[in-house]
Amino acid sequence: MISKGFILQMRVYKKSKTKSIKEAENNQNFIIKTAITNNIVTIFTAITNNITMKKTKLGEFEEMVLLAVIVLKEEAYGVEIKKELETRLSERLSVGSIQSALKRMEEKGFLESEFGEATNKRGGKRKRIYTATPYAHQVLTDIKEIREGFWSNISLSADNLKTI
Repeated sequence: MISKGFILQMRVYKKSKTKSIKEAENNQNFIIKTAITNNIVTIFTAITNNITMKKTKLGEFEEMVLLAVIVLKEEAYGVEIKKELETRLSERLSVGSIQSALKRMEEKGFLESEFGEATNKRGGKRKRIYTATPYAHQVLTDIKEIREGFWSNISLSADNLKTI
């Protein structure tokens, strides 16, 4: 695809007076190389933005797990995260679903983890403690603002609700 800028450059090139055929060819090659480079940069930028956007998306469950990690602070490890979520969501959850969400969010850059000290209570096993990254806090703030924008435009009074 040839950009408008490339066409404009070609028009300028055609109108300019050149001293030799060689100079004209060099000019034309420069213009074509510039157009190709600009298009490659544009494509690369689009791909990079797309990848970045995918990383910022959080599913509803991931958002809840992330919020639980933030609320629990230094106690944010598997079992405690599970308890917090089950209490707040009033439903039973599998450890595997939580561990999968934690792993995904760590890969996306929302969480960091480190092992705590080994304890006799856990049979010498160490807890993996999770902490939210500044990036996670920013994404959660963005999500909250978007949701608040929607909720501020919704009236849930009894007059507006329809019976099904």
